[in-house]
Amino acid sequence: MKKAVLILLCAGLVFLTGINIAYYNTSILLKDSANIISFSDDSLNIYEYNILYSDIKEKMELIEKAFKTRFITIYIN
Repeated sequence: MKKAVLILLCAGLVFLTGINIAYYNTSILLKDSANIISFSDDSLNIYEYNILYSDIKEKMELIEKAFKTRFITIYIN
């Protein structure tokens, strides 16, 4: 049983690695800078998805209200 789970995890890792390589190779053809993950002052880009920091803060506030607890946030400058 443990061996089957390990094989499935390894196969999933190889599959995801192949998807990342295929994305990088095809996006290089369309634009000069093909970044898988990039950061800016107000957003985080993963592939072609743009995640705004303000959206993350809003969702964290909703979660804090739902659970009535405070989370520890580490800011890196």
